[in-house]
Amino acid sequence: MTIDVEKANENIEAFYAESWALVSFLIDSNVKEYNRMMWDSLSALDPQATMAENSKKIRAEVFSWVTDEQFYTDFQTYLASVKTFPELVRDGMAYYSDGKYDEAESAFLKAIDRNAAHDIPYYYLGLINYARGEYTLAEYYYLTSQQMGGDLGLTYYALGVNAYADNRFDDAKNYLRKANEADPFVYGKKSQSLLSKIEG
Repeated sequence: MTIDVEKANENIEAFYAESWALVSFLIDSNVKEYNRMMWDSLSALDPQATMAENSKKIRAEVFSWVTDEQFYTDFQTYLASVKTFPELVRDGMAYYSDGKYDEAESAFLKAIDRNAAHDIPYYYLGLINYARGEYTLAEYYYLTSQQMGGDLGLTYYALGVNAYADNRFDDAKNYLRKANEADPFVYGKKSQSLLSKIEG
């Protein structure tokens, strides 16, 4: 909070990471006083003042209620609680396997916040919404999983099953045929079985 531009530039990668960690802490902390500090800091900034003057003012006016030791301890506790993308995906998969869809959804949405370009969270959000009977939302997530590079056979088959459950039989047949084309070894028999059921 008191570093000058010269020192920040000497180790800019660490400075960026630490700065964003601090912002994340102030915004996402469960302690409302810390949340307020973010907005109070922004309000306290004076465009006519130097960076050093603004830093001093914020330390005196906004951060005066908490000791450096307490702030550092709470910050470290917060950082230890922040999960990585792989950890959130593992948690989400475990929750999904246990039928805890709300917890799984929360984990996968947080994972998307960490990495919005990975296909797995979207696929599982599709499964969750399929299980809830939210077929339109499930389709959206399956298609998004495809756009992010998800397995075509897997996602087309899921889209076919989803459309079948939603009584959209023409869509189901189209998706199931595409699943068979994308991966006949894995989804050929499964797709054909459901296609026969639809056509029968």
